[in-house]
Amino acid sequence: MRGKLDDLSGKTFGRWTVLSLANDKPSGHGKQWLCECSCGSVKVVGASNLRDGRSRGCQKCGAKNAARGGDPASRRCHLCKERKPLEDFISDGRDPRGRGYRCKVCDLVYRRRSYLKKRYSLSGDGYEALLEFQGGVCAICSRSETGVQRLAVDHCHDNGLIRGLLCFACNVGIGKFADDVTLLEKAADYLRRNRSDASAPTMLSAVETD
Repeated sequence: MRGKLDDLSGKTFGRWTVLSLANDKPSGHGKQWLCECSCGSVKVVGASNLRDGRSRGCQKCGAKNAARGGDPASRRCHLCKERKPLEDFISDGRDPRGRGYRCKVCDLVYRRRSYLKKRYSLSGDGYEALLEFQGGVCAICSRSETGVQRLAVDHCHDNGLIRGLLCFACNVGIGKFADDVTLLEKAADYLRRNRSDASAPTMLSAVETD
């Protein structure tokens, strides 16, 4: 069954105003929409070009803006709306200047949110709510991640339900034990028997005694 069409009619993207759907068959740039530039010219533009900001208006208007002294070494991110140097934007071979319209900081957030939605059906706001509920720390060791690393989404591999957010070490740890509670209990018992207390008997001391 075909998914519900995201209707862009009447919406504005830069100098474009979307008039109507031109072709509902996706091309390399998504569905095609008939758009009118603020200067009055009409053109068919791909949906992804509109959303990503690669097309902000007709070429004629773009040339006029450049002639008015627009800074060729910078552009405005279409997510955070901040003007930044070109090198702060993601690479895009389709753009004349070789850069996309998302800055690298926003792109990292955008990609992570897209991954969460696709992999776990979890929205970015849902992740932040769960993080706040856990106090911003791992649900097991109560430590937070550092730098750009964020707590990983832990889910049940049997039913797909999200269990919580874990740091990299804890997430990998329970994964190595295949989520087997019995094995984890045995590991905990093993550590208790062989704790670092010098006075406590260890397996090695038991063997040497025999």
